[in-house]
Amino acid sequence: MEDVRSPVRGAERQTGRDNQMNKLSAGKIYRRVTAVFAAALLGLTLPVASFAAALSSSQQALLQQSAAKVQAARPAMAQAPAANKKAAPAKWTVMVYMNGNSNLAPDILRIVNEMEAAGGSSSDVQMVVHLSRDAKQLTDKNPMFQTQSPAGIWTPDDSRGGSVRYHVTGDKNSQVTSIPLSASGDPGNAGTLQKFVVWAKQAYPAQRYMLMIYGHGAGMFGTSASDAAGGGSKMSIPDLSDSLRMAGGVDVLFFYSCLMQMAEVSARLDGVAKVVIGSETSMLTGLPFEPMFRTVKASASAGPDQFSKAIFKAIAENDSRLGYQDAGAQFALSAIKPSGSKKFVQALSAYVDAVMSEQDLESARLARDNAVRVFPAGEEGGSVYEDYCDLGTFVQLQASLSKSPKVQAAANALMEVMYKDYLLTVGQTGAGAEPTGVSIYLPGKGQTILPKESYEGNPIGASKWGAFIRWLNMYRGEK
Repeated sequence: MEDVRSPVRGAERQTGRDNQMNKLSAGKIYRRVTAVFAAALLGLTLPVASFAAALSSSQQALLQQSAAKVQAARPAMAQAPAANKKAAPAKWTVMVYMNGNSNLAPDILRIVNEMEAAGGSSSDVQMVVHLSRDAKQLTDKNPMFQTQSPAGIWTPDDSRGGSVRYHVTGDKNSQVTSIPLSASGDPGNAGTLQKFVVWAKQAYPAQRYMLMIYGHGAGMFGTSASDAAGGGSKMSIPDLSDSLRMAGGVDVLFFYSCLMQMAEVSARLDGVAKVVIGSETSMLTGLPFEPMFRTVKASASAGPDQFSKAIFKAIAENDSRLGYQDAGAQFALSAIKPSGSKKFVQALSAYVDAVMSEQDLESARLARDNAVRVFPAGEEGGSVYEDYCDLGTFVQLQASLSKSPKVQAAANALMEVMYKDYLLTVGQTGAGAEPTGVSIYLPGKGQTILPKESYEGNPIGASKWGAFIRWLNMYRGEK
């Protein structure tokens, strides 16, 4: 996850919410009241009478009135889930899971604040958040970057790390005002995600569910990654798939993470998510979440396909950076239907059969060397991710170079399946090499070893794609 427009190094850290809270809580009474309120949120009991007796009658009245207001405003999420079972289910519950145990920490609360600005939860759409932030990243005097969004530079409004949950309520100010709820767990562990999803579904049942995962992504190697300072954990795709399956799955899964829109990823999510939104390229910080969440609320009656298209459209209309190699465009976005993976894998294997049986090696190698690489060599981490190739541009280029009608027919059949059964929508640029919405592992010459952790048990690994990579990259006189 990066913001290639404006990485700010050595940026000045503004004072956070801690300073503001210190000013507000200067009085002794306020500190005591705050302790009572915090205890109430955590389900604890404090000996209020022990110090309330020391207050004047007017102060005691103020304490009782304030406590009553907080109790009335206390979100249902903080109560036992059984209390919500009598309520009519919402149309959608949107779950946002954010791993800020990395240099993404300063960006986390911006997203919560934009959810609040979009109006927060309603009877039709409930919004809940689980976030973790590394305090060291928040207080670093030389942060790796600060988020630049279309609205400008965002500065975190406090410097406290740790984990917290929110049931998001609406407001119009520049700070997060939703009441924080207790949370714990390593955000790079799929078990933490599973507990959050189960908890959210029990507390806010809905007809449909969306899950957004924000954190560093590595494509088929995992997502929700913490950096070394934040613990270094990372959620593998098999673990992610298993955890979501045990939690009952979701209708829409939105990867707000780099490189996640890979064939190897979506193939593992069949039966776990009906639609997967994400980017095959680097995903940028600063997406326009306020208009996106307004669109989410306005699309409450939509099914997963139309709901996902609405989200895609909201981002495209409010962020000029969407695209690929167009002037000013810096990332791609697409929506995939994992249920189409079976047809996609069959068509991919048929295409590979055609190329190999026709011994179309020269055209395949030329296409391999000239197809769009979604994370080009020379970029940070390029040594690992430069083997991720946009599948559609490879297939189309290879077919255009081939003289075999059989190969061309198989390539056309694969592209037809991709656009009819697999891809729901794709970011287009109108110039340059356009993305086709999904990448695949395609290493350069001489590399024939498949990453075991990503291909073992993977439908793509069970296809003929692995054999194709070995056939393509064996030496055979290639210099």
